[in-house]
Amino acid sequence: MWENDAQGVGCWPAPTHVEGCALHHKELFKVVTYDGTSVTVPAAEVDEIILGAEGFDYRVEQVWLTRDQFDAMPEFGGF
Repeated sequence: MWENDAQGVGCWPAPTHVEGCALHHKELFKVVTYDGTSVTVPAAEVDEIILGAEGFDYRVEQVWLTRDQFDAMPEFGGF
C-alpha cells in the first residue's frame, strides 16, 4: 500500500509501524527531480546527487518518511 504525501511531492510506501510506536520515527529525506524523473535520498546525501548539476533545471524538495518507508522504495535507475 502506498500513501500520498501531504505536500503533494509523491506517493510513498505505507509505514509498517503505527504512530506512537518507538520505531515510527520520521527522518528528513530529499526528493531531487530532474527532467521528469525523481529520486528520494537521505538529506545528508543530496549534495552527491546535485554535484555538478549547476545550470540544469532540477528541483529539491523535502519529505519526512520513516526508515522502513524509504527502504521499501524501488531502487533508483538514474536520470
